[in-house]
Amino acid sequence: MAEYRKGLRADPDDTLNLKDECAQSQKLVEREFIEMRKFVLNIVDLISQRHSKISEDNKIEVDDHTFQLFLGFYQSIRPPRADNISLGFPNNDIFLGFDDYFAKLTGEKQENAKRFLKEAYHITDCDSFFECIRSNQNLNMNGYISDAIAYLNDKPNFDVHKLGDDEKLYFLATAEFVKTFIDYLPNAGVIAWDLSEQIGLSRIAFACDIISKDDYCRNMNVLSDMLKSSLSSFEEYARSFTFGSALLMFRVKSMNITKSTDFMFSIAGYLCSSNLLDTKWIS
Repeated sequence: MAEYRKGLRADPDDTLNLKDECAQSQKLVEREFIEMRKFVLNIVDLISQRHSKISEDNKIEVDDHTFQLFLGFYQSIRPPRADNISLGFPNNDIFLGFDDYFAKLTGEKQENAKRFLKEAYHITDCDSFFECIRSNQNLNMNGYISDAIAYLNDKPNFDVHKLGDDEKLYFLATAEFVKTFIDYLPNAGVIAWDLSEQIGLSRIAFACDIISKDDYCRNMNVLSDMLKSSLSSFEEYARSFTFGSALLMFRVKSMNITKSTDFMFSIAGYLCSSNLLDTKWIS
């Protein structure tokens, strides 16, 4: 739909009959959002049922280091290869795992991981690592959530009408996307996605000798403490993480609702098949 509207601005006489295409596209988007809301309800139920399968008193207690590795769930099961810069999960390939807090890489595996960090995140040394953590938009999705929620609550953080045409369309589409799961977000938004990704990258950077042991431990503790204080259970973590993954896919895949929904569902499936929801949350 965005491309059709760009075409209309370039061809105000509509010689290509793009107005009809826009109208049809709008109807399709509305149907996709209706289907997405159904998916969201299914995912919320799936996570809730999986989390309640074991009572809180009987959930597994882990030490703080293991807990931090669990918080970095996504990067722990995704190998950092240059040919895996896309967002999908590997089928049977496990990378750092959850057993060794100070895991290191050597040889070809380290070279592949370094190439992954450079090509996917422009990380080549300690300074670029921390700059990425601070400023990479894909690691800081909660800002988009905050802006969308403020707008949906009629308390916008900025004047939407002052945005350019494309930027305005992008923002309004993002807000509409967030609206499908806003009622199920923890108060902390999608912080689990953001900080989980940052924890995972911290592990990879340390494994490749890009950051020191002191920097690694310090950063892991800071990120873990932020998650502990922002969320109260792995159920909240799972919802925050899953909806964050959906928003990321929506933004990087040109607002493709179907791809975002599919990715969100796969993420929820991986979470629910892991041990995270059987684990006791550390406050």
